[in-house]
Amino acid sequence: MEQKYDALLAVGLCAAIKSYMVETAKTKNEKEKVKDVTVQNLINWGIVKNMDGILVPTNAFVLLTNNTFPFAKIQCALFKGTERVVFIDKRDFKGPLYEQIEEAYGFVLKHINLGAEINGLVRTDAYELPTEAIREAIVNAVTHRNFLDRSCVQVAVYDDRVEITSPGMLYGGLTIEQIKGWFKDSQQMYCGSV
Repeated sequence: MEQKYDALLAVGLCAAIKSYMVETAKTKNEKEKVKDVTVQNLINWGIVKNMDGILVPTNAFVLLTNNTFPFAKIQCALFKGTERVVFIDKRDFKGPLYEQIEEAYGFVLKHINLGAEINGLVRTDAYELPTEAIREAIVNAVTHRNFLDRSCVQVAVYDDRVEITSPGMLYGGLTIEQIKGWFKDSQQMYCGSV
C-alpha cells in the first residue's frame, strides 16, 4: 500500500511528540527546556525518509499518524470471572499507536480496583496493580509485535489478572521453557534452593 507524505500529518506528529515530552518532564525547568520537534527530527529518527529531496513516509510514520494498517490496533476486553467466556466490556482502539497505548492503558485502569491507603492524615490512592508495569507491558506489546502477523495486540482484564498478548514469537527462537529455566536457575542462585 503506497503512502504519500502528508506535511500536515508530519507537523501534527511533531506537535504530539513535543507535547508528550513536556507532559512527562518532571519539573517546570525541564518542561521549559523541551525543544520543538521538527520534520528534520523525524528524518533523523528514520520516521520520514529524504530521497533526493523528496520526503517519503515510512511505515513508522503511517503507524504514528493516520495508521491505515488494519491489524495495527489494540483490542481490549473485560471478562466476568477468570475465563474468556462472558464479555462485560469490549473496545477496539485504532489510530496512531501512541493514542492506542494511552486508550488501552486507560481501559485497564478503568477496570481494575482502586484502593486507598491512609498514613496519618494523608490518604493515597493506589491501584491493585502497579500502573507503571501496566503501561510498560502495553508499550512492549505494541513495540515488539510482529506487524506482518494479521493478529492484534490484545489486553484482557479478568477478576484476578490482566493478560496482554502480542502477535509474533519470542526473539531469536527463544522458548518459554528456556525462560522458565533461567528464572528458576536465577531464583536458586539468589535465594537458595527453591
